[in-house]
Amino acid sequence: MRKIVGWVLSALLAAGFLFAAFGKLTAQAMVVSMFASFGYPIWFMTFIGVLELIAGLAILVPRTVVAGAAIMVCIMVGAIVTESIHGSFSQLIAPVVFLVLAIVAAVLRRPVAVLR
Repeated sequence: MRKIVGWVLSALLAAGFLFAAFGKLTAQAMVVSMFASFGYPIWFMTFIGVLELIAGLAILVPRTVVAGAAIMVCIMVGAIVTESIHGSFSQLIAPVVFLVLAIVAAVLRRPVAVLR
């Protein structure tokens, strides 16, 4: 059961991060506007998009699941801080949920050492 839940969470996280990466890497107007409203330069949006792409793919690979989840956690902490600084408290739900799911997925799917 642990494996199934871990894989389902990983797939959902991957889908969410890959979708978000697409919006940033294709410079969708809404995403560009959001980054501009926070005062971030366009190159930072691209940087975050690349990180989201890497994290979304890494969480699907058993050997890199923890690294992918760690990247996701860092991105979500940044999103939470940014939204909090700018008073967008209603926008905090998604980053907090993704943060928690990334931690849970990493714990459920982390490689387990086998002692012989």
